[in-house]
This record gives sequence, structure tokens and C-alpha cells, in this order.
Amino acid sequence: MIAAYQDAVWLKEKYIGQHLTTQEIAESLGCNSGTIWYWLKKHGIPTRSKAEANCGSGIYTNREWLEEQYCIKRLSARKIAKLAGCASKTTILRWMKRFEIPRRTMAEAKKPTHEIANAESLRALYWDEKLSAKQIALRYDLDSTCILSWMKMFDVPRRTPGDGVLLRYEDETYRRERLIKAPRGTDHYNWHGGFDYKGYPTIFGENFKEGVRQRDGYTCAVCRFAGKDVHHINYIKEDTVPENCITLCRQCHGKTHYNRIYWQIALNNLIIKRIVAYRGA
Repeated sequence: MIAAYQDAVWLKEKYIGQHLTTQEIAESLGCNSGTIWYWLKKHGIPTRSKAEANCGSGIYTNREWLEEQYCIKRLSARKIAKLAGCASKTTILRWMKRFEIPRRTMAEAKKPTHEIANAESLRALYWDEKLSAKQIALRYDLDSTCILSWMKMFDVPRRTPGDGVLLRYEDETYRRERLIKAPRGTDHYNWHGGFDYKGYPTIFGENFKEGVRQRDGYTCAVCRFAGKDVHHINYIKEDTVPENCITLCRQCHGKTHYNRIYWQIALNNLIIKRIVAYRGA
């Protein structure tokens, strides 16, 4: 009577197809694993290494599956190894060699194969439909960096940052979202207590400003460079007296409109020194 393991087709189905170990096959037949190993070699059935036996589901030992992943889906050996639960792409490459599956050249591996990986499709999506790289990536389940690299590869020009902003504001949905997200009321960065804008009093004219500049030596109290802006230290326009006004340059004057408490304390200390110096002179 011929033992089952002497049938090459049966043994290959158990070992390769079902991914059983030599020990499991031997136990099912009531023989020694060494016997199974001997007949595997005799039938020319490719055996697994120790590392291959310990990793993954062994699905990579199926020629049809491996050809589908590498040749049809064009996955890399590294991605196939990850999909099959292998520790290394070397296992996949070894089985590809056993099955005589031809490997791609470096140039073929780098060549994109996606349906939109061509100049015409990218131009139509980016320029005709006016989609951003991120929007194209979301539509085709890709990464935006992949889209940008393809655009560079196929010489598809990119929009300038200014064009991108104008394009976004043409979208009514985008404008509405911006309005909803815009800070309002007390959350706005220009909120200063809720008082209405009031003009300067008539006393705050050119003669008064020139007196303040002359007292301060026409120099900015902060940076010590030339200055001609006159600033109210306590931010109250009605309190237009020399002790509450100080000379600043245009740049430093702009800084005082933010973090007002800090600038009020700092400029109060500076104005005292300037008044004392002016009166002492």
C-alpha cells in the first residue's frame, strides 16, 4: 500500500496549500517528521526556512496569490511581506525566485501606475476642476505628497500661494466656514473693553504733539531711534496732557496696541525719566 506522503500532489497541498508543518503532517499519518521531510525533498517541493516557518500565515507560498500581489496589484516585496505578516521582504523575494516570478527593474518600480498618474489627468483635476492636491488625494485615497511628486514628475505647474487663497475664497462653503470660525466679540484680538471708537480731542493738535516731541528730543522712548508718533500711555484719548503722552517711532507705536498692560507699565516708567530729565535741563 502506498503511503499518502508518497503522492507528490497530496503532500504539496498539505505543505504548501494548507501551510501545515512536517510535524503536523507526520502526526496525521502516524509517522516521523523526518519521513515527511525526506519525501518533500524527493518530490522537489520547496521547503520553508526556520524563519519562514515562524512568521505569518504562509499565504506567500501560494504562487497565484503572490503573482496577484506583485504583478497585478504591483505591491512591493516590503508591502507584501507586511500584508502576509512576514518579518522581512527577503522571504517574499525568496519565494518569488522559487516560483520564477520576474522582478521589476528599478526604473519600473519607480514608475507610477495609478489611473491619475499622468499629465492629462493631473492637469484636469488640478487646473480644470480647481482641486487642491489634498482634495485630489482624498478623492482617490492617496497621500497629498504623492500627488505633488507626480505633478513634479509630469511637469504640471502648481498655483502660487496667492492664487490658492483667491481660489479658496471663490468657494462659498469655505467663506462661510471662515466666517463661523472667525473670533468675535471678547474673543477677537482687537477687543479692548467694548468701548466705541472716539476721535481725539481738539487739544491733541500739531502744536501739542510738537511740544511732546521737543521734550523727548524727537527720539523713540523704546528703541531710541528717531520718532514722531505721539502715543497716549493709558490709551485714554481724552486724557491729553503732556504727562500721559510720549514720543514713539512708527514701528514701536504699532507694538503698543497689543499687550496693553505691559506697555502701560513700561511707558509710565519711561515718561517719568523723560519728564525729570527735561525739567532738570
